[in-house]
Amino acid sequence: MNNGPLGWENCGETIRTFAEGLIALLRRQLGEDLKGVYLHGSLAMGCFYFPKSDLDLIGVSSRRLCQEEAESLNRAIADRAAGMPGEGGLEFSLVLEETALRPSARPEYLIHYSGFWRERILRGEVNYREPLYDGDLTAHFWAIRQRGVCLYGAPIGEAFGEVDFSDLRTSLEGDYRWILKGQLFANPCYGILNLCRALELFGAAEKKCRSKEEGGLWGLAHLPEPFRKLIRKALEEYRGKGSAAAGVRRTGRDPAGWDFSALTAFADFAARELERADGEKGEDRK
Repeated sequence: MNNGPLGWENCGETIRTFAEGLIALLRRQLGEDLKGVYLHGSLAMGCFYFPKSDLDLIGVSSRRLCQEEAESLNRAIADRAAGMPGEGGLEFSLVLEETALRPSARPEYLIHYSGFWRERILRGEVNYREPLYDGDLTAHFWAIRQRGVCLYGAPIGEAFGEVDFSDLRTSLEGDYRWILKGQLFANPCYGILNLCRALELFGAAEKKCRSKEEGGLWGLAHLPEPFRKLIRKALEEYRGKGSAAAGVRRTGRDPAGWDFSALTAFADFAARELERADGEKGEDRK
């Protein structure tokens, strides 16, 4: 298989077979209540690097699930995820039809699977009786509207409503503030590329959905020269071309290999620029 960059149209049989198997599982469990399955993230945007990139999917259901149904389905997804090809992980959320059609700043979800949640799911520690919310879903809905791929079911324009930019801003601010509070130093590759695309998005008149790789390329072209070495290193790690070991290339977590003074300077710069952009938008809202 070509390692990348890959999109859905050229990702190869291995990845397609895995995704189609997951869709088949959802159809068996939910039947006609499954209204669609949608791809977002790197594979939808043509910058998926095998074997390290994640597979990002959202399913839409016309009805709620009881505790037993939700637990059974998420366990089945966890079992299926164990067979995902490569080193990357599966990120999957199931949401209600009405949640997708009327996005908010903090959407509700029915179930969620990721490697981070895997052990809790398998140990039965997730309480599906209480409403579950994830502000990241707002950004995912926006990304699907702009650049997603419908793998099954209703067309994207019929399944997902328009995302208000104020809600999108709230969703993305949560992510970049988390990065600036310390995640940049724990996972520099993730932090640098996400801050680059945040700087482009909040500073541009036209709001376009960018991948991490595209954000990094924008940063190389537009951000001050002293930060470009950091950005180039982040892109190399993202693409799996750096000198780090395979596990580090997959996650970007190689703090010992980074210049912490340069990371601090970049964090300070990004914080100032994002705060300035937010202030300008606040003035526009008055």
